[in-house]
Amino acid sequence: MNFKRAFFNFLLLGLLSYTTLSIFYSAVSFNWTFQDWNINYDGGFVRRGLGGEIFLFIKNFFYGEDLQLYFGVPINFTYFYMLSLINFIFYILLLNFFKNVNLNFKNFFIIFSPISLPFVIYNTGAIARKEILLFIGFLIFIYILRSFYKKRNSIVFLFFFFPLMILIHEGMIFFISIFVILFFLSIKRNIKKADIYLVSIFILISIFFFIITIINKGETIHVLSICQNLDYIKNCRTFSAISMLSDDQTLISTFNLLWERIFSNKYLIYYPLISILAFYPLCKYSSKYFFEISFKNEEIKINFLFIVLILFLNTLPLYIFTFDWGRWLNITYILLTLTFYFLKDSGVLIYKKTHEKNIYFENNNFLKKFLLIFIMLFYSLG
Repeated sequence: MNFKRAFFNFLLLGLLSYTTLSIFYSAVSFNWTFQDWNINYDGGFVRRGLGGEIFLFIKNFFYGEDLQLYFGVPINFTYFYMLSLINFIFYILLLNFFKNVNLNFKNFFIIFSPISLPFVIYNTGAIARKEILLFIGFLIFIYILRSFYKKRNSIVFLFFFFPLMILIHEGMIFFISIFVILFFLSIKRNIKKADIYLVSIFILISIFFFIITIINKGETIHVLSICQNLDYIKNCRTFSAISMLSDDQTLISTFNLLWERIFSNKYLIYYPLISILAFYPLCKYSSKYFFEISFKNEEIKINFLFIVLILFLNTLPLYIFTFDWGRWLNITYILLTLTFYFLKDSGVLIYKKTHEKNIYFENNNFLKKFLLIFIMLFYSLG
């Protein structure tokens, strides 16, 4: 194992350890992430409740009590064990995904962009949020596309995965386009009408489940019922992830908070600047790659940045109607990074040859390598 591979594994191990410790803290502090995962159907069907129902089932099967004591400190072990397992699976899948990627400095800067994996270091509220299931599902989908002889059969996985994902967090529907793009690009030389029909049905089913969650967005009665069994959560009924289901959380109140954050907290200045800085390595490198699609017996070359644009347009409602902008950028970036390396590795993306040579990335001088490692760490973590 060379130094770069060992360094990469060390960074992933460090992130795994850090996130696991943060999950432990969440299990004893009952913070926002804990509350979000514990939304359930105690008061009836409600958006985001499926995850909490699964946790309740596992808890009743193994423990029967909500809290246990750890050196005198109340802790929800079901939550800790389950999320730690999910977190471990995510990093193992990542390690397996990147095993064939050439770990030069270009790729290090892309993979460890501050809006990518290191995002959880300076935004602990993003650790083990529900999108981790989206990432795992995406990595499994990529594995299926790589392994199946008939890649079109991979649509079966999406029929089962995405409706369940929407019942866990309805906002994940806005990332559906990247799954569809991967499906069609993987079978692009043999697309049939049946494939288009199946994808259309899949999208309609996903929209149907999304509409159900919007209709059942939650009422105060749901908050009271859920919080009754989670009385150890401070301010459960007034300010928590669970309380966001109440009648008080209207579209107007959301817009008022968003308006305040846009101007008072300078969202319109901060996020565009951080996006340019964080997305630059991926966009610069991927802009040299394109894929081909057939249209009227002609091969049309399309730059990878077109996929970036599609996903951004698909997720635009999240930035208009919600205020977790950093979270959506993090999800978008990770999905785009995985998409780029998968399409590149599978030969779908074609490299546009240029004569430029970047001495900073390709020079073998030890001092320059050391300097690049320092710059990369500062870029990722600083």
